Amino acid sequence: WLVTNHKISKRDCNKYFWQGLPARARCEILQRLEITDPKFKRDEPADFEKVVEAGHYVFSDEAFDAEYNDPITLRINSIRDRHTPSAVTSNRRNHE
Repeated sequence: WLVTNHKISKRDCNKYFWQGLPARARCEILQRLEITDPKFKRDEPADFEKVVEAGHYVFSDEAFDAEYNDPITLRINSIRDRHTPSAVTSNRRNHE
């Protein structure tokens, strides 16, 4: 919307999006962009769409080390999963 309505430039949009990413994500996405795009320029912010595409690849659930990506929803699920067996076990003890 901001670019379409000429509130900010496409370059600024790309820059702000990039700056909003966590440092670890930027590092890994930057590596992917450098490997896959022979015309990639380090002195310009990467195109938003290319950053998203690289991010999907880097943080894919299909990757062998995907458990280390650990977005907050996965973290919540893993915490919940760790606590579920003990709750089931304690309920069984109470009913026996």
